[in-house]
Amino acid sequence: MKKTAKASHKLFKATLATTVAAGAFVAAVPTETSAAVTFTDVKPGVHYYSPVLELANRGVVKGYNDGTYRPNASVTRAQAAKILAHVLELDTVNVKNPGFVDVKPTDANYGPIAALAQGGYIQGYTENGVKSFKPNSNLRRSQMAKILTLGFALDQSPLAADRFKDVKPADAYAGYVAALLDLNITTGTTPTTFAPNGLVTRGQMATFVVRTEVALKDDSTPKDTAGDELLKTAIQAELSDVNQSTDAIYIALRDKTFNVTVKTPTSTIAEFGDVMKPVFDTLKANAVVNNATVSIMIGGQEIKAEAKDIDNTLDFETVFSKVLAKAGLPSTTPLSLLDGKTIKLVVDGAIKSEPFNSTYEFKF
Repeated sequence: MKKTAKASHKLFKATLATTVAAGAFVAAVPTETSAAVTFTDVKPGVHYYSPVLELANRGVVKGYNDGTYRPNASVTRAQAAKILAHVLELDTVNVKNPGFVDVKPTDANYGPIAALAQGGYIQGYTENGVKSFKPNSNLRRSQMAKILTLGFALDQSPLAADRFKDVKPADAYAGYVAALLDLNITTGTTPTTFAPNGLVTRGQMATFVVRTEVALKDDSTPKDTAGDELLKTAIQAELSDVNQSTDAIYIALRDKTFNVTVKTPTSTIAEFGDVMKPVFDTLKANAVVNNATVSIMIGGQEIKAEAKDIDNTLDFETVFSKVLAKAGLPSTTPLSLLDGKTIKLVVDGAIKSEPFNSTYEFKF
């Protein structure tokens, strides 16, 4: 069904007013360890030298007992899952069982795989009603493009019809490939081929991940204040429980971005409210929000809403009910109207007497 600007505008107001009330929180960037890790088969001069060592020193990847990294060996789906879950800082302990017959809770990579499945970044395979992940199969380049695009919330764009001979615009993974091309994360195996079914090596996987991080990093972004850091701590403590409270929505944090995954087409604004309530309550118990400005682009037009001198005494149910009534929306309104849109939030206030004034994004 075609999305209308009017309907999207209404849902935007309802959803974002709730977001304003709840506030915004960001995840801390992984810190590097002081110990220098080296491998006997990773030498200066190769494209993966710096990426492999960077991820190794951050504890994201490990080598083998013989001192090698084996960069030219194919990376398995389980190994790729572990890398991605680590760099995205997902909770790999408090997870729901994804129901893959070939991934047991006792498996070494169960946590990362379950966390990615819970976040909607991976789906696995379904054959004759049986779900599997095939953790020991090698990762293909098309699959790599998909998990990086979804994991890092990259913007997908149409792939030019003549860009690659082996990737057509109608292919299911074309948008993921285009997302990597737009950020120069990859240029293909040749000027005219991407090799979607080609295997990804351990060295290449490290390179793609670090290139993605670099492409998304904005050195001009102001450093977080003490208030921002306190805000982070408050929400991080709540996120695991929030994400396990519903199968409809999953919220992942990276840098200044909330990646909101609507996991089922029937997810409604009421279910979004169920997820946001504990976030709201956590913020209310720890902070005071003074002003907030929310904006979204719909049909090439920016729609903006402002709230000043916010009443922090109101409970979530009251705020949510008023917002829905004002927007004229029933609680059964589908969240799919926000699919693919990014909502920008500028919020200021104080937490434990420490001021914060920050800009965040919510990507649906």
